[in-house]
Amino acid sequence: MGKAFRRAIFFAAALLLISLTAAATPMTVRINQPTHNGVVTHFDILVSGTVETPPGLNLYVFVQSPQNVWLVQPPPRIDGNGRWSLRVKLGNDKDGNNQLYTIVAMLTPVNLAPGPEPRPLPAGLPRALAQNTVRVKRDDLKTLTVRIQQPANGATVAGPTLEVRGLAATNAGVGLYLAVKAANDEEWVIQAAPEVPPSGQWQAVIKLAEPDDKHVTRYKVRAFLDKAALKAGDRFKPEALPPGLVSSEVELVQQPESKPPPQQNFFWQTWLLGLTAAIISGLVVRMLGYFGEEHLRRWRGRQRDE
Repeated sequence: MGKAFRRAIFFAAALLLISLTAAATPMTVRINQPTHNGVVTHFDILVSGTVETPPGLNLYVFVQSPQNVWLVQPPPRIDGNGRWSLRVKLGNDKDGNNQLYTIVAMLTPVNLAPGPEPRPLPAGLPRALAQNTVRVKRDDLKTLTVRIQQPANGATVAGPTLEVRGLAATNAGVGLYLAVKAANDEEWVIQAAPEVPPSGQWQAVIKLAEPDDKHVTRYKVRAFLDKAALKAGDRFKPEALPPGLVSSEVELVQQPESKPPPQQNFFWQTWLLGLTAAIISGLVVRMLGYFGEEHLRRWRGRQRDE
């Protein structure tokens, strides 16, 4: 009983000392990297900040997963100037992209005995004497790609409107643009800036000139990714068109317009045909009648002579 009483007195005195020291020493903890409401582009990131703490308090870093599970991270490294850092994982290389994560840096007297790997806290976060919280979104960087799939290179098109389809992978701050140039034009024209959905399959409608009935017109259509803020209607000389971070280009051929044959008036055509047939029939009948009468006259003449 005496030992238990002395142990309780000891712990009470220790807590009182910590409280008095904490009151005399500022307690602050900050997360400097990443920034609040920022975007991170990889699942394995560096978290760093600064801390001021009296003896007896522990600095822990926690990450809340999209499934609302708190994970206590391995102990951060703290230098002599109060700068701390550690690497944390927001999901893994296969899962967890396009998700929101909460990161908390905390000073607490509770000893959680963190290990070398993140560990879940079924009971949630401990009581904090000081803490700082940031929320970030993970949006992994993709390898930039763009490709025009339809129409195919060298395809013959009619116009004046044409649907263009393709595939693209882009990142935040990088836009997709479609530029069109006829062979006899001096400028490229930005005709569309389609959104790239998560599937990467984009589509847009561009305009060509009205086809005529005499000339073949050749076009170049270029899809490119660029950080520049372009809009439909922008025009560029060939040497001034942004080259794009990546691009895809096809050449198209617009054939002369094939006009349908003139509409025939079948009534008058039939009438003329019938009239011609009647005239020819009448002439034939008259000729047959003439030759028949002549033959009969000669036959009668021979009969009288005999």
